[in-house]
Amino acid sequence: MVNYDSVTNGLKIEFIRNEKIFSGTVRYKGGVNGKEGVFIGIEADEPVGYCNGRLLGRIYFQCADKHGLFLTADEIRLASHLKKKRQVHVFSIKLISFLLENVLCINL
Repeated sequence: MVNYDSVTNGLKIEFIRNEKIFSGTVRYKGGVNGKEGVFIGIEADEPVGYCNGRLLGRIYFQCADKHGLFLTADEIRLASHLKKKRQVHVFSIKLISFLLENVLCINL
């Protein structure tokens, strides 16, 4: 699950469909005609969707047939490879800080 406010176009995400994890890219964020709430338009990497970015006669984004779907923020998560990169980045910063302070005796 991600925070709706942190979702941006182009963000790589993962979602569950038919008990399998799929990946995709955010292509739209906002309201959808005929539906309550706010949605995130996803271009799935595989044909597991139900549209091409058009829903109820309106074009929200464009993608290949059956690659588009609309989900809520609680139905998606940040793509796994991006979470790992963030963890490595935080670890690298902590390691550099430790080395500067303890090996080179530089206080930050």
